[in-house]
Amino acid sequence: MICTRNEFASIVGMSSGWVSKALDEGMPAKRSGRKGERVEIDTASAVPWLLDRASKDEGPRADSQRERLNRAQAERVELENAVRRGQLCEKADTLEVVLSAVRAHAAQRNGIASRLANELAGLTPAEIRVRILDELRRCDERFSNTFGIDEDEHNAQAAQEKPNG
Repeated sequence: MICTRNEFASIVGMSSGWVSKALDEGMPAKRSGRKGERVEIDTASAVPWLLDRASKDEGPRADSQRERLNRAQAERVELENAVRRGQLCEKADTLEVVLSAVRAHAAQRNGIASRLANELAGLTPAEIRVRILDELRRCDERFSNTFGIDEDEHNAQAAQEKPNG
């Protein structure tokens, strides 16, 4: 039986877009040669071609609306569960916390010069370097504590999560 793209889509229970994809992938049909022109599909050759492709799992996939809906619903449930477990939070809340911590950290680091100015006056360059690095480390430690991060605990957890190999 010879049919159009839409008729063939109706016969196989798929959309005309799906049929167009199958045609682009080589499904046998008679074409006028111009894009958008009428296509004549001989079901006697097209159906075996589709069956062959399907058996090789290479043909165009037909995700039904129900399958897409099921996937979307499952994803929504997974996200809701992750929120309940405390694994996710709102972007705005996270941004607010991070920005306030970064501002506090910047203020601490910017105050280092005035805090150390008198103390560094009589020191050698090597002693100055050590004192400045100590103060920077203290600022960084306070910053980590803002988020409740214990560096040793974090490093141990990261080592556990690292894949072997």
